[in-house]
Amino acid sequence: MDVRLPILVAILSFCTTELFAQTPVPDATPGSQRSHVKRFARVIPPLQAHLPLVERDHKNDFRNPPEAALPGPETPFDLALSWSTFQFPGAARESSAEQVIPQHFDLLCYNQHPVGPTIRVRPGSRVQIRLKNTLKGKPDTGHVKSSPLTSEKPHGFCSTNLHTHGLHISPNDPGDNVFRTVEPGQEWTYTYDIPPDHPSATCWYHPHKHGSVAYQLSNGLAGALIVEGPKKQEKNAPNDPVRNLEDIYEVAQAREAILILQLYNYSLDDEKIAVIDASTIYNVAPSSLGCEAIIVGDLANSDTPTLQATAVNGQIVPTLHMAPGEIQRWRIIHGSWDEIKPLTFADNNDQKTTDLRFREIACDGIATGGMAFLEENILELAPGQRSDVLIQAPMLPQGATRAIYYLKQEGVAGLKSFRGTKTDPNFLVKVVVSGAPKPMALPDPRLLARCRPYRNIEDFELSPPPKAFKDGILLNGVDVNQTYNINARTFYRYGTDENKSHTMLPISIDLNTAQEWTLTSADPVVDNNTDGDPTVYPNNHTFHIHVNPFQVVRYTDASGKTRPMNQWRDTLLIRGGESYSIRSRFRDFPGTAILHCHIMDHEDQGMMVPINFFDSTRPQPGKPQLKDSTSKLPPVSLPDAKGRQTDLATLRDQNLVVVFFRGAGCEHCTQQLRELLEVARRSPEFDAEIVAISSEKIASEAEALQMLKSDPSDRFRLLVDSERKTFSDFGCLRDDDPKHGLFLVARNGMIVSGYVGESPFGDHQEVRRRVSLLKDADAEASQ
Repeated sequence: MDVRLPILVAILSFCTTELFAQTPVPDATPGSQRSHVKRFARVIPPLQAHLPLVERDHKNDFRNPPEAALPGPETPFDLALSWSTFQFPGAARESSAEQVIPQHFDLLCYNQHPVGPTIRVRPGSRVQIRLKNTLKGKPDTGHVKSSPLTSEKPHGFCSTNLHTHGLHISPNDPGDNVFRTVEPGQEWTYTYDIPPDHPSATCWYHPHKHGSVAYQLSNGLAGALIVEGPKKQEKNAPNDPVRNLEDIYEVAQAREAILILQLYNYSLDDEKIAVIDASTIYNVAPSSLGCEAIIVGDLANSDTPTLQATAVNGQIVPTLHMAPGEIQRWRIIHGSWDEIKPLTFADNNDQKTTDLRFREIACDGIATGGMAFLEENILELAPGQRSDVLIQAPMLPQGATRAIYYLKQEGVAGLKSFRGTKTDPNFLVKVVVSGAPKPMALPDPRLLARCRPYRNIEDFELSPPPKAFKDGILLNGVDVNQTYNINARTFYRYGTDENKSHTMLPISIDLNTAQEWTLTSADPVVDNNTDGDPTVYPNNHTFHIHVNPFQVVRYTDASGKTRPMNQWRDTLLIRGGESYSIRSRFRDFPGTAILHCHIMDHEDQGMMVPINFFDSTRPQPGKPQLKDSTSKLPPVSLPDAKGRQTDLATLRDQNLVVVFFRGAGCEHCTQQLRELLEVARRSPEFDAEIVAISSEKIASEAEALQMLKSDPSDRFRLLVDSERKTFSDFGCLRDDDPKHGLFLVARNGMIVSGYVGESPFGDHQEVRRRVSLLKDADAEASQ
């Protein structure tokens, strides 16, 4: 008899495990330095792959992550990082096996749960999160690099911070600053001001302390961060305003399931407790650990297989229940540190099925404007990506009481993987359709089309890319070379690099501009220094940029064949030899953010670029700003492009934002108006009409409105002052040279604030803030 058989049987029985206990094991002390942590030999258990075990009924019902109870905008929500032991109550043991299947996992965790609490925010709100690092360890000792182009070594595994992936917020303190470090025993309060025009979105949060991100994500440190508005409670009327998916009744009424996919790479200690093993994550030895309890196994033995489990919200193959005909909204978050996940559905005979279909309504939290079926019913997610899908359960045949399906992760061929090694299929969620029918209707596609939050970026908006990116962005790095770089440069924030030509210094980008970049992953690498056939490393990478999403406009395959695209994302999979062209608007927030590969061990080892956003139009100290005023609105009667006269005195029943600009040919002026219109459009408190006055004649009103991306629903008027008398009356004419100007006019006809300068006034959020103050004053006056 093969002596390996008892081991295999024991390993397979792992799949009968139940839900992780939601409280730590009593003898587990967060942050304790366990003397029993030792290294054991490893095998690859076929976890979640054996259907006869997966299909067994066991008490492992699917649960959404716990919900965070936010105390209020000025009171922080405590998010504590600790070290706890979680239990698989149903794990089987095999006494004759050398390896014992773990009933317990040691994991870094948030708030004593194996998955982070779901944080829900509203546009225009403020959220404070106090991150407490309760670990007992040493501070991060910094980066180590042996030569200019070799990778940095991972380091500081017990130092941490927090990143809100997908939020459009400031990258500066106290906001989403990923360069801040929270050391063991320290805490830091993050303050996130969500813009009022922020679209609803499925975002997530996770650690982003350079040098330890992959290790901490492999512990499952991740949580959902959802931006949402009030949910529609009645069926939509034809003229209902619809901006976000929650504005659609059928979407709002669908039961929500949040699925955070987590990947554990682990070894067993001498008490048979599973502990995350850094040697199965990185290909180089860390320069520092931070805590003595960290396991780093035998890096030299590349043939040693890896113990691995994929969890959903800290559960192994949970059972999700649906009624026949029911529609659920699944928010799927690839919260793992590595490897692509092609998701599909299988029936109880392990055959692919379309009884359950992915109807994707959002990518990376951004509404697609549709409800497309996916090709071959496969939802492919790379690390960091998200997908909102509507899943409708089938009606049961006559006499049937239930049907069983599985959300399954398909196997990945070597060249499509990130490591060059094929991965086996996994069962992730068991779906049971039973009970009384609950037939539900799908949303009207016409309503979904109105939820697409961003307009296409047109050619005329584009500015040249920075010099460092003029020839594109090349992501290059495979495990065999142990180096990961962008444009042949690696990130190195601390210390001094002896050869700065190999260090990626911050790239400066002007706010209120749009650019097009070409992203390419380098060709696959062939390693001939192996026994037998050469090994091919695919050079696949996942591109992510903070703060601003991007529009994918073009794809080029490895043979050079190109096809157009139109998809908004914030994270993009690029396979070796392939390239994409993307466009992005850089809006609202100055400061230093980053772009990087979201295969997080690549990022930890240097595949990252700092981006310095600066605002050349923002008033600097000593220069004109939006100043308070108490002057009366002078008489203004001007024609529009078609000669129709408008007297501003007739608009006294509303607040006004009067903008003076140098005609549709001024790129900065049109950009200012586009941005201002967008802020007004997406901000409910922006209760004012925008009146734009051009110093130049406008040949075609229709073309001008199209250039400005004006919507018929906008409260917007376009007037012409070719004689520049009104420019003069407002102080916007000097030596016959028209200047830029912006003025806020209250309903009583008084100018309450104004700006005149050489450049357009670019602080649209300040305009929004002051308009909201006018609205508040109107409300008080009416009481």
